[in-house]
Amino acid sequence: MSNSKIQGWILDLYHKNGKMNIWVKSKNGLHQLTDDWIPFIYVSGEKSDLIELARLLNNPNILFEEKYLSPETHRKSEVLKIPVHTHNQALDLAKYITLSSRKFSLFNVDIPSEQIYLYEKNIFPLAQIEANLKYNSIRWQISDKSSDINYQIPELNCINLDVTTNSQNKISSFKDKLQKITIRNQEEDIIIDSNDEEENLLELVRLFKKIDPDVIYTHNGNSFLFPYIENHAQKLGISNQIILGREQNPLKILRQKARSYFSYGRIHYRPTSIRILGRIHIDTKHSYLHNDCGLEGIIEISRTCRIPLQKCVDSTIGTSMTSIQLYHAFRKDILAPWFKALPEDLKTAEELIIADRGGLYYSPRVGVHEDVGELDFSSLYPTLMCKFNLSGETVRCRCCPQSRNKVPELGYNICEKRRGIVPISLEELLEKRLRYKQMMKEARSPLLKENYRKRQAALKWILVCA
Repeated sequence: MSNSKIQGWILDLYHKNGKMNIWVKSKNGLHQLTDDWIPFIYVSGEKSDLIELARLLNNPNILFEEKYLSPETHRKSEVLKIPVHTHNQALDLAKYITLSSRKFSLFNVDIPSEQIYLYEKNIFPLAQIEANLKYNSIRWQISDKSSDINYQIPELNCINLDVTTNSQNKISSFKDKLQKITIRNQEEDIIIDSNDEEENLLELVRLFKKIDPDVIYTHNGNSFLFPYIENHAQKLGISNQIILGREQNPLKILRQKARSYFSYGRIHYRPTSIRILGRIHIDTKHSYLHNDCGLEGIIEISRTCRIPLQKCVDSTIGTSMTSIQLYHAFRKDILAPWFKALPEDLKTAEELIIADRGGLYYSPRVGVHEDVGELDFSSLYPTLMCKFNLSGETVRCRCCPQSRNKVPELGYNICEKRRGIVPISLEELLEKRLRYKQMMKEARSPLLKENYRKRQAALKWILVCA
């Protein structure tokens, strides 16, 4: 990489072969940048034990640094900073250290490398940047802020991808023959329907290279469409030619286990996400956020919470809320524990009744009523957290036992000396959502009004997780 400058927007990033790969969309095209950068994990313990651990690991790049071990601590501790080249290496090393001795605590182990890079460089996806390239490193200059609401984003080339099989059943299978492939963009529908499967798949590759999409929409692309394409390419012996990403790597589906999770009274199934390097893949069947807030909402959350676009698409909204908290902790030199070991304080039966009673509902009189009014609080719980500085480390803190701020009825003291990570993280979300709702009222353009609606709706879902 020679010395040069590139201006544009960060579209995608991922860690590979000890380098951070960043795709920047500019007005003149697309650029792939690489930064010689690797993440670190941190280990705390007695100084003598840490010195012995460093000797055993025998890595000349291990350093001692001073960090806060938790948001509650007021004094930094000396910890080992250990470089790792991949996420799997970080997990393996952490397991080795944990199994070899119970003397150590580990930090920043399971934070994705891409997020750590965004935190460290203080940048975010679709930020308008100038990348100063020097040899194999990048110095970033950013032109906007995550708190901005009238930000510019590049025009993204979006397509819809679909495959049709000759299945006579409602649900297609890998055994079914490929009948046609459809690519839809803003200009036209392109149908690939040769009678030869191999010819169809190779034509798909050729069109991907020609159209060069930034965003690929599929319906059930994670569970069926892309695995189906890979399966048939293997049978035809052309797997190495099926290149759909912007890197020259054949399509390869990682056989990771899908998972199910419980949210708001329902069990949701989340298949293994398919990564198309350099592009964003949105499976509309499984992307709850996209179906409610569209691409505008995904971009809003990705920028505000500093989480890669693809990660934002594939993760739960709680993951995005966690990301913005991790960012603020990172900027304050606070480490994130690998396993949280902070149990809830014991409470009496009376305290449990007061603290955990939840909302109070009055049963209405049965019947038809006129002149019924509704009173709604805007982001009630997040607003309370911000106003009263409610966070895990601020409630019943040790530094302010005589605090004037108390939890009603329970009498728990709330810290007066420090702002908590949670309220710091929520302030920007609340402020932006309030401004978007105001701009919705003022906007004359229906398209602009709808964009503001999607952005504020996306922020609302993140605030629900507070």
